[in-house]
Amino acid sequence: MRFSSAKRFAMLAVAVVPLTLIPSVSHGETSRVKATASRTWSPDYRHVLPGSKIVWRNPTSTTHTLTSYGAGWDKDVRLTPDTRTSKTFRKGTYKYRCKIHSTLSNGDCNGMCGVIHVANY
Repeated sequence: MRFSSAKRFAMLAVAVVPLTLIPSVSHGETSRVKATASRTWSPDYRHVLPGSKIVWRNPTSTTHTLTSYGAGWDKDVRLTPDTRTSKTFRKGTYKYRCKIHSTLSNGDCNGMCGVIHVANY
């Protein structure tokens, strides 16, 4: 059975157009975390997809640190007022804190602490 060019184009359009309407999962989004005047991270927990970038910023007038603890990564950055830092995550769970405004005892953080969890799907 032979179809004309116009008929083939119409059949292709009917098959392809619905595929463009299906939403896709993005694996490279950017999420933000900020230091607050009450000396917390907001939000203090982020659940993201692999390949997502987290940007931490300090809009306060106080200096903070972004310091990793636990396994999985190594970061220790000083965040003076109006500065930022970032990292792209692949998989796992990543803990961080401000060394100035938190305490760490036996792996437990109290104070200005946060967690990034990267989904495994």
